[in-house]
Amino acid sequence: EEYALEQLPDGRTKVELPQERYDAAISFMKTAAKLIIEDEYDRKFLTLKAEESKLEQYLWNAQIEEANNLEGETPLLNSIAKAKGIEVSAVATSVLAGNKTFNEKVQALYDAMLSLKQEFKNCATIKELNVLWQKYMGVPMPYSQMVEEGIAEEGGIPPVIPAGLQF
Repeated sequence: EEYALEQLPDGRTKVELPQERYDAAISFMKTAAKLIIEDEYDRKFLTLKAEESKLEQYLWNAQIEEANNLEGETPLLNSIAKAKGIEVSAVATSVLAGNKTFNEKVQALYDAMLSLKQEFKNCATIKELNVLWQKYMGVPMPYSQMVEEGIAEEGGIPPVIPAGLQF
């Protein structure tokens, strides 16, 4: 028999699964979390990028290139400066500052994503993963684990877990 079964006094059946089943569940929970986290941070990145128009995004690398080489030809920065009625050097300063700010925001998103993925990766048990799934994904852990964790009282009503992603 592959599974050890035990009849509990309350009528439930306790099933003891082989270790490879636990390992598969842990692997699945980690992989699913990784994919959800990456997808959500991709959305956050696209939202950050959407702060500028597609046309601005298209010209951004050329603006940065020209801003870093004011001694060379700067037709795009010249055009922007003329349209705004400011000096080319002011446009270059603004472009470089905007690029720095954007890159800092992207780095912060990336750091947060890596940190969250590592939390899941560091888990060794289903119970540890249940805690993170509840905390970050809005998926309640089993009631029996809530009791063990001191989140709910035996025979009491489980707490309401906010639905949806919490990061």
